[in-house]
Amino acid sequence: MKDLPISEIMNRELLLARENMTVGELATFLTENEISGAPVVNEQGRLTGVVSLADVGRATSRIGNIAPDRSGPDFYLRDWEETYNSEDLQRLHVEGGDVAVRDIMTRTIHSVPEGASLQDVARAMVEAHVHRLLVTGSDHNVPVGIVSTMDLLAVLVKD
Repeated sequence: MKDLPISEIMNRELLLARENMTVGELATFLTENEISGAPVVNEQGRLTGVVSLADVGRATSRIGNIAPDRSGPDFYLRDWEETYNSEDLQRLHVEGGDVAVRDIMTRTIHSVPEGASLQDVARAMVEAHVHRLLVTGSDHNVPVGIVSTMDLLAVLVKD
């Protein structure tokens, strides 16, 4: 199993955040797509970084916080593994939510080649302390997919 090529489990659909999105828009984008992070592109479509819920958390802790809307019912932040729906988001207010993604994203982009094995990918994630890697094609510049820690865990639980 360690030698299984990553191309067999990676997600070929890349969901991309835009640099000019606000943190509020990003929170909605991530939640609606049920993902915890995404590659970031500029206005020309060029990859410029990655952004995650951790970046949102760091940004809002510096510029405000994520808090329940005072007009709605009590709301609490759930564990990471639980999913938020659009009703939850409507009750959630992101202070400083108008800050741009370009201001909170991580500019380092970690990637692995499409032929990498599961072991190579797991090692790269551990060494870089990241939860997702872009998968690049033969020229190593064009992303052809993305792989996350959840993708790796899914391999372990398959029948």
